[in-house]
Amino acid sequence: MRLLSVVLALALGLSWTTASPVDPESWARAHIRSQAPALGLAADLSDLRLVGVVRSLKATHVRFQVTRRGLPVEGALVTVHLLDRGPVLLRHRQLPAGLPAGSAPSLSAAAALERAVAGLGRSVRQRGPLRTSLVYLPRGSDLVLAWRVEVPAAEPLGDFAVLVDARSGQILRVRDYLARRPSPARPNQAAGDACLLESAHPYPPGVHQRWTVVNPDPQATGTRLFFRRLQTADPYDGLLVRDETGQIVQRLTGDFPAGVWTVPVPGRTVGLELVASALGQGWGFCLERVTSAEIQPGRTGRGAVFLPNPIVTSQQTALRDGGDAETPLLAAQRVPVDLPGLDGSGYLRGAYVDLTAPGLSGGDRPAGQAFQPDLVFIYPRSDPRFEEVMVYYHIDAVQRYLQALGFTTVNRRSLPVHAHYTWQDLSFYSPFTTGLYFGDGGVDDAEDAEVIVHEYGHAILDSQVPGWGASDESLAIGEGFSDYLAASFYATAGGGFQPECVGEWDAAGRVPPQPCRGRVDSSRRYPVDLVGDPSADGAIWSATLWE
Repeated sequence: MRLLSVVLALALGLSWTTASPVDPESWARAHIRSQAPALGLAADLSDLRLVGVVRSLKATHVRFQVTRRGLPVEGALVTVHLLDRGPVLLRHRQLPAGLPAGSAPSLSAAAALERAVAGLGRSVRQRGPLRTSLVYLPRGSDLVLAWRVEVPAAEPLGDFAVLVDARSGQILRVRDYLARRPSPARPNQAAGDACLLESAHPYPPGVHQRWTVVNPDPQATGTRLFFRRLQTADPYDGLLVRDETGQIVQRLTGDFPAGVWTVPVPGRTVGLELVASALGQGWGFCLERVTSAEIQPGRTGRGAVFLPNPIVTSQQTALRDGGDAETPLLAAQRVPVDLPGLDGSGYLRGAYVDLTAPGLSGGDRPAGQAFQPDLVFIYPRSDPRFEEVMVYYHIDAVQRYLQALGFTTVNRRSLPVHAHYTWQDLSFYSPFTTGLYFGDGGVDDAEDAEVIVHEYGHAILDSQVPGWGASDESLAIGEGFSDYLAASFYATAGGGFQPECVGEWDAAGRVPPQPCRGRVDSSRRYPVDLVGDPSADGAIWSATLWE
């Protein structure tokens, strides 16, 4: 089998790896360099910007953004998959040959933003900050200079990426990326006039530079950094803070004239990465202090949840919500559970989920309603805090399960979640705010764990492949994967009651009531049964995974 694999690799023009590379970026660049002319890339690969490195169980995945004249080319990525023992696989998008005429816009960022918002056709209510950046958009054989305006909107609902011609002001494309359905202790460096570490002032446009900071305290379990000053210019620019595994734990962007602390970073080693666009030229940073920070392992609270929903556990398909009313039968479906990883603040905020919903604005109801200093979060299902407990428990459980399988870097972060964002029967993941939003129309969506895990599936895909869902088929794959994740995780719940059905409780609140929100046992086939609807077409992929 090994010999056959080698022969196939050579026949396909693939190189071979024998172990996980120590420096994945260098390995990936070496592989791309041998094919640079065929890919339309510069021989020295100066037109590739590292996007990220993701480690899976048996491979390392390195993603690059293709640039022209220092600006990203919209949708142009090169991904190298370095298998631990197998061929190096390369995926790319063919680019127009040659260089664009220039990178100086005639239209200002403010004017582009105004045109983008107007182009959405009606008054826009934001649920996050608007961002603009210059890109090149492939149009036939040309590359058109454009402003990319990101609009996370509550009304009309969407994560809209609007591309505006940077010279004529014409709207070139609108795409919706929304995935629906006190001072640290024990200082060991005194403040002083000199910077312990600093960037160039100002940093040059297009800079991509890395540093490693080591805490000199050998007993430190965590580290925090204080920047006397930090300032980035373009919205694309930022200083990434990474832990010793390379995981991004914080992104600092904007102007902090009075200084700024990082969050506590586990371990003694902190990675810094300054990334700037071709127009970015901010002041940069001055690192003044390195301190030890105590990393709390997390406290365990108590709660009560549906596991996964009352129809599955009662095995009564005629069960109904009754306007969020409490009944003895529904109350009996709640299960006492531990809530691990809480930060001890009294809120449902922990290592993998944060129900105070930082950065998720514009909701119809407030976030972070559950507050218990004793960390006992037991409520009737008619209490809006019950849904917050549901979200915390089930997302935390899925994340811990993934890590137990060996997937230790998949969306491993404290995910902001709003459990009661809208009165509509609508829940979604936003790649622009990287948060989850749940609706209260019909049955409260966050009262059904299979709906919660389905939406979390979209967050998982976006963490692995940023920008996932740029085509109809990738949207369908996202819906199918998310249904499969929910169905498989709860397949044995309720004694294995109708495991192929996803979201029975949520579906029971629709008008008229439906038996399932989705199914993973469709007999439809690709491509003959495609209908152009991501939810319907996703059933093809979920059934494939289920089988």
